[in-house]
Amino acid sequence: MKRVLFVAYNDLENGGLQGVIMSIVRNLSDKFQFDIISFSKKTSYYDAEFCMYGGKKIVISLYSGTNILRKRLDYYIRAPYLYKSIKRILTENQYDVIHCNNDLESAIFLLAARRVGIPVRIIHSHVSYERFSNLNPIRRKYARILQKVMIENATTLVACSQAAAKPIFEKHNSKIIFNAINQERFNYKKYPCKEHTTLNLLQVGSYSENKNQKFTIQILERLIYGGIEARLFLIGRVIDNASKAYLDNLLKYIEMHNLEKYVYIYPSNANIPEIMQNVDCFILPSHREGLPLALAEAQTMGLCCLVSDSITSESDCGGCTYLSLDMGPEVWAGEIMQKKKAGKLGRCEYDVSKFSIDVVMKEYEALYNGDLV
Repeated sequence: MKRVLFVAYNDLENGGLQGVIMSIVRNLSDKFQFDIISFSKKTSYYDAEFCMYGGKKIVISLYSGTNILRKRLDYYIRAPYLYKSIKRILTENQYDVIHCNNDLESAIFLLAARRVGIPVRIIHSHVSYERFSNLNPIRRKYARILQKVMIENATTLVACSQAAAKPIFEKHNSKIIFNAINQERFNYKKYPCKEHTTLNLLQVGSYSENKNQKFTIQILERLIYGGIEARLFLIGRVIDNASKAYLDNLLKYIEMHNLEKYVYIYPSNANIPEIMQNVDCFILPSHREGLPLALAEAQTMGLCCLVSDSITSESDCGGCTYLSLDMGPEVWAGEIMQKKKAGKLGRCEYDVSKFSIDVVMKEYEALYNGDLV
């Protein structure tokens, strides 16, 4: 049985990228042996399940303090430590595949893997943000070096969408593998729909400026000011100090605007399909996304989705309406109202076959066997 080593972005918490990794493990553990490198000593959401499939979690510890200057400096000086750590791990174990999900720092791991002789070396891009133009000159130079080393030492460049491929791989050829949906779990016919007279909105995602939950709350405000009895459900997690600060500010905003009885906050381990079954519209006002898994899941549940036009149309299975964030929350609220009046917030059957587990897992199996280069 071939052995695959994942390199996580950070840890195995309950997020979209981690969900992609776990989907692969659940469906291919009978054909491949999986281990994973994590950068957090803390017990994560998926740790126990990952190990249940026979894999082991290997920790490479990074600086986890709150000193911002120290954290920024660490990014520039930790390459030798990372290289030494991964080379030791690869030398002590006999891996056939390394599958890196840690963005530009994958370069360090792929270089070590090539020198150790790992035949299949994968870099996987999950996000669509611009890597180079907004950086200071020193960081841009370092990022370009990492990009060059990463591409030279990978055997396969993979992305979850064209939008996630272009910013990091630029002109280099890459393989697009969509994120898979568990259609057995996300099946609206399996969950009871509770009768409700309110207009229920939902957003799923970690708390951050990028995910832009404040914008969704402002949409809710406009609906309430317009005399609509509406509710908002937020499902997500805090991923770091900036994320915690963002959530704290959201809670202050909710309190200051007297929205406590209209906004419901759920942890990331909530029963998402059950909640989706009882909402009318899914909102995703992110500034950038690679291929948001939650958006595909929402369409699998038959939901009407209002989505930022910065998100790739590759996500659309027929349920997405794309709007600019520049239009403001009032226009978004108006769009929801128009759909409500036209009776377009009911369940629909969308063609989500491109996200099917069977299709996607065949591609990963070929990838790990070296058949997708």
